[in-house]
Amino acid sequence: MKLFLDSSAIIEFLKGNDKASDAIAAADELYTSSICAYEVLVGEKFVELKGMRSAYQATLKFFDSVLTLQFTYADSVGASKIAAELMLSGKKVNDFDVLLASQALANGATILTKDSRHFEVIKDSTGLSVEAL
Repeated sequence: MKLFLDSSAIIEFLKGNDKASDAIAAADELYTSSICAYEVLVGEKFVELKGMRSAYQATLKFFDSVLTLQFTYADSVGASKIAAELMLSGKKVNDFDVLLASQALANGATILTKDSRHFEVIKDSTGLSVEAL
């Protein structure tokens, strides 16, 4: 299975969540997005700058070990279609989740997430495959 990790799944994996670790180990192909890299790294860097224990270095190593897709113009086109359809039906989803869903769909991947609520809304209109932790 092609597995696309959203930020919450990455955080769970880095915290040692067994379900996240098992899902990642079982994947045939593993993806994430440069958007997720931003989301996770900013949180860890903030913690580090506050002088608290941070997993910033481990997080950098994680992103070096997984295929981190750059967000492209084609991804923007796909995301704009998703967002417009959601708006037309009166639904609102976090913009980052729409962008990630576009990338997962373009790569035929299942999104692994701890918070599947927004992705389930997108799934209803796009057929996005979602796996919740």
